[in-house]
Amino acid sequence: MADWTGIVGMVTGVVGMVTGVVGAVTGRKAYQRSNQIKALDLRIEAEKARVNLQVAIGTLRDLIPAATTSRMAVLAMSAAANSSMAAQWDARAAADTAALNEIASKAPAETVEYEGWSAESLAQELVRVHGLNLSVSDTTAKYRAELTADDEARRARAHQVNAQNGALLSRR
Repeated sequence: MADWTGIVGMVTGVVGMVTGVVGAVTGRKAYQRSNQIKALDLRIEAEKARVNLQVAIGTLRDLIPAATTSRMAVLAMSAAANSSMAAQWDARAAADTAALNEIASKAPAETVEYEGWSAESLAQELVRVHGLNLSVSDTTAKYRAELTADDEARRARAHQVNAQNGALLSRR
């Protein structure tokens, strides 16, 4: 009887040992696979962030001159084209263009390959690119708001001219 319980104990111990080793190996492989998937996700996010930043930079490069043209037209409409307001606008636009050039120089190149980067490096790159993108987005929002203000000034001026023309026509 004693031999039988010893054999069962030994078999149970061997099965437990094999199960533990298989579990450890499987767990390690799953951990490695999850790290590979995490790195792949971070590479995809880094590439998307890079592309979004490049698009935002291009948009702002086009927006600053368009907003400058619009503002100069509004200032000319109000006979302030040669005023200090025009000079201030030009100075702000030049400063924003210089800041944009600085951001563009810090942006990742279009040819950057994130394939060999560690997950930690990818996360740091994502944070860096996100910060650059926020700066570009803030400046873009500022110029879009200025364009909206210019459009409103144009509408107000058109309304004013129409009212003056209506008053002139009603006098006749």
